[in-house]
Amino acid sequence: MSRMTKYLKQRCFLEQLVRDPDTQKPVLDAYGEPQHQPPQVRACRREKVIKDVHTATGSIIRVDTRYYLDGTLFVDAGDRVDGREVIGVEEYTNEHGDPEGYLVYVT
Repeated sequence: MSRMTKYLKQRCFLEQLVRDPDTQKPVLDAYGEPQHQPPQVRACRREKVIKDVHTATGSIIRVDTRYYLDGTLFVDAGDRVDGREVIGVEEYTNEHGDPEGYLVYVT
């Protein structure tokens, strides 16, 4: 259990992106859209914030919501939280270098 857990009093739906195990690229459906796993209910903390986030492609996107999630599941760009795409993730680690949680920015 992470030290963040006691602060996560809200609930959200996390849909992880389905990735190819060899290449780690997203698996696409028949329409060319990325596939996501079924939603899981997760403990979180949701905050409204206005912030510019640098994406992996180098563009800058203004976001209005961020989520704090515990470190039990890996969260990465392309996943969805409450139906909104994750564009930025910051990882919180403990003194041993293990992930404690994630700060997730969504579009």
